[in-house]
Amino acid sequence: MAFTAKAGYAGRVRYGSGSTALAGVRKWRVSKTAKTADATHFESTTDANNMVHEAFTAGTITTTISMEGVFDGDTANTDSLIVPGSSYTLDLLFDRAVSALGYHNVTAICTNFSPSQDIAANAQFSAEFLVNGVMPAVSAAA
Repeated sequence: MAFTAKAGYAGRVRYGSGSTALAGVRKWRVSKTAKTADATHFESTTDANNMVHEAFTAGTITTTISMEGVFDGDTANTDSLIVPGSSYTLDLLFDRAVSALGYHNVTAICTNFSPSQDIAANAQFSAEFLVNGVMPAVSAAA
């Protein structure tokens, strides 16, 4: 099987109807975390030293999305204004070409938006989202 790497600059984040690019995004990351429940009990098996080792069952999955970018200072352009507490439908793309390989139609709630300014750099922002429901699998555009 051939291996084809995707250039980092080809990525994109779209929102809403899926046609509007979120201005200035330079980096995005998806993180999935499994919660567990302790399943250790009085009758759990022991090791050679008669010690009980904890046992767990899988619980729910929490998926978060983080992104960083250059803040769009054009006051007429509200594409880069992310509002905490608001829900967004996001497309996280590895490639903005026709194939549009990535995570499509991800429903997420913004939990943090942090703009920043540095004298030696462009105004920037970081944002965190909590996926509401199931994170879709990576696929090409439908």
